[in-house]
Amino acid sequence: MRAASHVVGIDGHEYNGDEPGGADESWPKGCYNCDGVTGCSDGVWFNAAAAGSANGGATVICVSESAAGQVAEGGILFVGDSDVDIWPTEENWPDSYNVGVGGATCKDVKNEAGALVDAFAPSWVVLVCGENDLWGSSVSKTFKRLKLAVQRLTSAGARVLYIGTKPEPDTTSLHDDYQSYDAKVKALAADLAAKSGEQHAPLVMLDSYQAFVDLGNPDSRKPRPRAPSSPPCARI
Repeated sequence: MRAASHVVGIDGHEYNGDEPGGADESWPKGCYNCDGVTGCSDGVWFNAAAAGSANGGATVICVSESAAGQVAEGGILFVGDSDVDIWPTEENWPDSYNVGVGGATCKDVKNEAGALVDAFAPSWVVLVCGENDLWGSSVSKTFKRLKLAVQRLTSAGARVLYIGTKPEPDTTSLHDDYQSYDAKVKALAADLAAKSGEQHAPLVMLDSYQAFVDLGNPDSRKPRPRAPSSPPCARI
């Protein structure tokens, strides 16, 4: 679905996930998009129903084999939360794909990692995740999710560039956790590099925390909302 969305020009933040309940035969089966449709929240949904039906103005999303071939292998894949989702990555890296989603967690990345590398076969994965996990999970649990995600991405041949946490003014209660989490990722990167025996380390970390401190953490934007505690509802 994420690959198909990219091909037809739908941004990652418009993908709402699976149909609540898994399947609903009163809506189109497979992937469909709602834009001002009565009874359906705007965005893309995946309906696992074996048989569906037309409903209002919901638009079925189909990708032909020729269109699917537009997904070029060996490029750069941007994965993670809103910090990735809002970047105009394709303007600066033409051979890249951005499947970031606002509110995404390392748990989400871990669960999707296999499908993402199968669909895009990237040479690099630029990864930003962890801050949303830490609103409700421990540093250890968040790091475990990140480690599994990295393992699944690198085992498929991709290298991972992890961008560290940001000590923003509205997240001061989590800054100690951010530093502990980043320290664990940094240690993981060093360990994987030592074990790889290769010229190129499988995991590279960009430590952005100190850069934010050096800038003085100006409160230059609205606070970032917390990750939702439950999936959004499909029906209004």
